[in-house]
Amino acid sequence: MSKNKTLKNIGPDKIISQLKAKIYRLNNIPPAIALYLRPILAKEKILDQPMIVIPPNTVATINFNQKENKIWGAATIISGSGSQLTLIQRQNQTGAAASLIVANPGAKIDYAVITKTEQETIIKKVAVVQAQAIMTWYPVALATKNYSALIKSEVIGQGSQCKIIGLLKAAGQSQSTISLEHRHFGKQTVGDIFFRAIGNDQAQATVNGLIKIELKAKQTNSYLTENALLLTDQCSIKADPHLEILNNDVKASHSATVATLDEQAMAYLASRGLKPKEAEQLLVEAFYQAVINKITVQAITTAVKHVYEN
Repeated sequence: MSKNKTLKNIGPDKIISQLKAKIYRLNNIPPAIALYLRPILAKEKILDQPMIVIPPNTVATINFNQKENKIWGAATIISGSGSQLTLIQRQNQTGAAASLIVANPGAKIDYAVITKTEQETIIKKVAVVQAQAIMTWYPVALATKNYSALIKSEVIGQGSQCKIIGLLKAAGQSQSTISLEHRHFGKQTVGDIFFRAIGNDQAQATVNGLIKIELKAKQTNSYLTENALLLTDQCSIKADPHLEILNNDVKASHSATVATLDEQAMAYLASRGLKPKEAEQLLVEAFYQAVINKITVQAITTAVKHVYEN
């Protein structure tokens, strides 16, 4: 395994050069890749982005701003077998960002999409997870404008794993729709979706979660948790989890909660001398800290804490 390369705030061509990666368009990708990739790209309507093929056993952390480095946030990224990749994408421009990630056998990919909406923002991220690969998405958003995100993993390889660990803070008069999906096709796969949302002001949000276990995906374990916290009477968050199970030899569950600040906790903190705003902030921090505690990559932990604590 090669030494971890940390690539930050440099141009897309230099990143590709340092990784010894290759870049293609749909009309010139190698036949072996085109055979399985074209149907997926057509289904997901991701057809005109560049494709970046990363060599096997590459270890790298790629930290980029989508506004300045559009190629990485809107590309099909094909990881080599055994690669270990951390991608941290900061998304703060108007418009849409759609991309496909292919985690080839034995690869481990951690991908954070950190969004601060200045205007309406649409994000679509899809992963194809091959045998023994591990794919973890970290969608994190501060939404004061309308925000829409689809985060999906197609878990096709035996023994593969997928996670979505995410956080939304919706404020102002924003309207947000978050869709989180795990679709299990391979045997003995593992999935976990853990998402928390905070509503403030007059914000409206819907968090849709789906676990679908296909007929041949026996011995799959997959779980879905959605929690929402409302800070005002004018905001609303709808948590909408779903299970679709076509095989009986699996373990799957979902849970969802929508709550307001705990009055007893607020009263206790007031008795300890905290002002109402200080008590509220402490309880909000405790709520989103549960998400941060699940992040296993220090670079992503640092990036998420920087956004929420500042």
